[in-house]
Amino acid sequence: MDLRTQFELAKRVYMVLKLGQLVFLVVHIIYSYVVKAADDAIITVITSCFILVLVSVSWCMLYRISATLFSQHGYYQRYFNLIVLDFFNPFFAIGGYSISVYNINLEYDELKKKFYSHYVKDSIGLKMNKMTRFSRRLDNQPIDEDIETTTKLISRESIRHGKWSSISYEYYRKFLRVYRYIVSSFWHIAVACALGWIEFIKYRIRRAPQPVQEVEMVAMINAADDV
Repeated sequence: MDLRTQFELAKRVYMVLKLGQLVFLVVHIIYSYVVKAADDAIITVITSCFILVLVSVSWCMLYRISATLFSQHGYYQRYFNLIVLDFFNPFFAIGGYSISVYNINLEYDELKKKFYSHYVKDSIGLKMNKMTRFSRRLDNQPIDEDIETTTKLISRESIRHGKWSSISYEYYRKFLRVYRYIVSSFWHIAVACALGWIEFIKYRIRRAPQPVQEVEMVAMINAADDV
C-alpha cells in the first residue's frame, strides 16, 4: 500500500472514529440521565459533559480547517489547537473516570462493612439462643419465647440477605457504568491515535522523494535518445 492510499485510509478512519466519539458521548449522557445511573457520581457527569463540549469545539475546528488537515502538504501549525484538544481528551477522561471508579469502590466497601456488622451481630445472637435454649429449664422460660426470639432473628437475617441482594445489584449497575467509562476512554484514545497516524503519513510523504512528472520523463528520454 503506497503512502497516498494510506493517507486516504487514515482520513476515513479518523472521521469514523471522530463521529463515533461524538455519538457515544451523547448516548452515554442521555442513558445516564434516563436510568439515573449517574446521580451519585457528580464527577462522572461533569467529566462527560465537559468532554462533550471539547469534542463539539473540535468538530467546529475540523469544519474550518479540514482542507488543511486533509491536505498532504498541510502543516500542523495551522491546526495545532485541534491536535491539543484531541490529545487532551484521553487524559482528561481517564483522570475523571478513574476518580469516579475510586468513589464507587469506596461506597461499595462502606456498604459491605455496614452489612457485615449487622450480619455478624445477628448470627451471634442466633447461635447464642440455640446454645442456651436447651440448657435452661422449661419452667423458667416458656419454649414459646425461644421460638419467638429465634423467629425474629431468622426474619432479621432474611431481611439482611435481601438488603445484600439490593447492594449487589446496585454495585453491578455501577460496574456496568465502569465499562462505559472504559469504552468512552477508548474512543478518545483511538481518535488521538488516528490523528497521529495522519500526521505520521504526511511526514513520510514530505520526506519521500517527489515523483518526476511525465513531461520531464519524456524530455529526459528524448535527450538520452539524441545522445
